[in-house]
Amino acid sequence: MNLHPVSEADLRPYIEGAVIRNLSQQIRRTVCPQILILAKERAIALAREKAKYRRRPDHIALAHLLRTERRRKPEFRAAVRSHLRKEKKIVLANLSRGRRTFEDAATKIDPSAFLAPYAAMVEDLKNLATPIISAAVEDTGGSIIEDIGELEAAFDIASPSVMNYIRTYMMKFAESFEQSSRDALIGILEGAAEGGWSVPDIRNAIETQFSDWGRYRSEMVARTEIIRASNEGAAEAYLQSGIVEEKVWITAHDDRLCPFCADMDGRIVGVEENFWDEGDVMQVDVGEQSYAVEFDYGDVGVPPLHPNCRCAIGAYFK
Repeated sequence: MNLHPVSEADLRPYIEGAVIRNLSQQIRRTVCPQILILAKERAIALAREKAKYRRRPDHIALAHLLRTERRRKPEFRAAVRSHLRKEKKIVLANLSRGRRTFEDAATKIDPSAFLAPYAAMVEDLKNLATPIISAAVEDTGGSIIEDIGELEAAFDIASPSVMNYIRTYMMKFAESFEQSSRDALIGILEGAAEGGWSVPDIRNAIETQFSDWGRYRSEMVARTEIIRASNEGAAEAYLQSGIVEEKVWITAHDDRLCPFCADMDGRIVGVEENFWDEGDVMQVDVGEQSYAVEFDYGDVGVPPLHPNCRCAIGAYFK
């Protein structure tokens, strides 16, 4: 008997018939058990991650915060200093051009005429700061998504909530920063006009003010805003994870801990809720003294509670 090779085309009708006849049995015997195994493995993995966060939420949250701060704070500080140098150059140039105004005692001084254009300065700072803040949000958010583990999706920096935060908050930050600068400079110029200062004295006062801002203000702002962005990234990561329902306020327990942050330690709210709403007043008692702070800058959904605050948020599981 001669044997001929059997091709795939010859076998296809038999294969298709067998598949159709036995499909339901195959699903029951192979697919369903695999699905159950995968579901069980995922449930176990998520339970382990929850247990890890229950054991050490403070260590995990603070580690992410500090890692992002170390990486992004120098960049943000450099951006603020670059912005201040640009603004100082404009103000001093305006002062040189308008020195006769100060030298003429009969002329009424308009301090705002010597300042840099407000809108242009706001736009400059916003453009410098936004990429760094975006990176800080993504640094912490991405690290937390990886740390939670067993999640198929990566941190979504382009989610509507993240984009809305970056867009609206960076404009608010730039406007607030620039308005504060203008108020201080106007104070110097008004004092100079009232006191009859010479132009060199005014110039020295302005240079001293910008020098102090470059050393101290840039550091404070950089730390505060990077910590804010890092915590916003954490909150968004907890929300995107789908397994975190509540967040907990975590403080750095050292001798620099302020009474307000100490009082916040361990407070728990829903992952999308605020710890404080804009306009709320927080009061703490220290010995026989009572202190209060009004949250007039905005809602407090995440730290910082105040400038130079070092607090973090962690995932909380009951």
